[in-house]
Amino acid sequence: EWREAEIYGGGLPERYEIDPESGLLTNGENVLAIQVHNYSITSSDMSLIPFFTLGMAQAPDNPSGTPDILNFSLTNLHTNFKIKSEGEPVLLTHPSGEIMDMVDSTAIPTDISYGRQPDGSDTWLFFPEPTPQSPNDTEGFNEFCETPQVSHQGGFYSGPVIVSLSINSDTHQIYYTLDGSIPSEDSFIYSEPIFIATTMVLRAAAIHSECFPGEVTTHSFLIGEESTLPVVSLTSDPFNLWDENYGIYVMGPNAQWDFPYFGANFWEDWERPIHVELFEPSGELGFSLDAGVKIFGGWSRGLPQKSLAIHARPGYGTNEINYQIFPDKEIDTFSAIVLRNSGNEWFGSGQDNATMFRDGMHTSLMDNTGIDHQEYRPAAVYINGEYWGIHNLREKVNEEFLASNNPGVDPDELDELEANAGIIEGDNQDYLNMIDFVENNDLSNPDNYLIVEEQVNIENFIDYYIIQIYLGNTDWPGNNLKFWRPHIEGEKWEWILYDTDFGFGLFYGWAS
Repeated sequence: EWREAEIYGGGLPERYEIDPESGLLTNGENVLAIQVHNYSITSSDMSLIPFFTLGMAQAPDNPSGTPDILNFSLTNLHTNFKIKSEGEPVLLTHPSGEIMDMVDSTAIPTDISYGRQPDGSDTWLFFPEPTPQSPNDTEGFNEFCETPQVSHQGGFYSGPVIVSLSINSDTHQIYYTLDGSIPSEDSFIYSEPIFIATTMVLRAAAIHSECFPGEVTTHSFLIGEESTLPVVSLTSDPFNLWDENYGIYVMGPNAQWDFPYFGANFWEDWERPIHVELFEPSGELGFSLDAGVKIFGGWSRGLPQKSLAIHARPGYGTNEINYQIFPDKEIDTFSAIVLRNSGNEWFGSGQDNATMFRDGMHTSLMDNTGIDHQEYRPAAVYINGEYWGIHNLREKVNEEFLASNNPGVDPDELDELEANAGIIEGDNQDYLNMIDFVENNDLSNPDNYLIVEEQVNIENFIDYYIIQIYLGNTDWPGNNLKFWRPHIEGEKWEWILYDTDFGFGLFYGWAS
């Protein structure tokens, strides 16, 4: 029984060796087909994600790119250059250098094209339905509707608040929602100030037939709420979260009956759009932006309160969260953050000694050491205006995390491995060569030890094992083991501390 979903719990993909069939290969194009079947009549986890590994006798000249032998053709409709997000002149030139055409491009939202209509005319429009290699014959707009202005910004209010919306146009209509959904012509029509008496989210947009729908403005109003913790308000169309077939937070039609409910929607690697606001306990707005959200974690996905990974991407408007989320860490740029439910130590997991902060406390013990670990900050979370309990704000362990916590490191120039040298990023060959050396040489020989010491940060290695052993983390080292090395001359392998929920006797391995 193979389950792709187990990969998210720290496992590795099942391997199917095709070498025995290599004798069937012929000159020219060969097609590899793998057929997948249900494990049993009750199985519903029907998914297959292929990972193709190619072994080569000699390393290619371009190890950071695609080996020439594969001869992959470019299939994406992309140029080999970028255009500034705020716009700049774009020229179409003849090989002789003569300018054949030009346009002063403007800021263009994701998935929107900008072109002439009719073709060859001087009229440029925005097209929500691009038509590559075809005439621009879909509906186009020459402008975007305005973004509504609000009389009161989102945040904490001691009592009811009356909010007004406004735009400069006399012809465009403002529509708004109070349930997290994106405003449309089926939403409430704004005609008078809105009375908000309880905690809720206001979303508004201007719509008109002659302009492309404008940017949605989103504000969370926390009425009569008090918090000594930062508040994170998440807003998304309920369809994105709760729909039986599309929602990422629900069981869905294919969930298995037993925990952790493999096959459920929340085991899929789905991302949905979301708006994120962070308010400090003082009431100050930390940041407000559109982003993507995924369910995060391993078996804790099966718990009622789930961990959420927030991803900033250009398609949502920005690829960075620019705010110092953790006061004790001078990092103010994040590509992703995690709202963690405390993993296996979730308060409702049936463990009498669950605290909701165990992993955060464990990893904070390594402050001021050389061990890379996630910063921790508890937060009160709301989803579409409804209180959703305490989550732990954490850095997301990825290449950007390693780069931001280690100045001078390029996130695109490092090796990050897990467990038995499984590749997360980069390459594992140097590490495997080192392990082979260790297994076949006597490290009590100073010369042999020196060879290893030149590749491994020994002090880091010792500190890492000290904390794991001290915690008694029984979900390690067979799981939750990551290490890394930057592509910088003289830099060595170091270890990352994360996911220590099983430490200090959460389930077993302790005496009263």
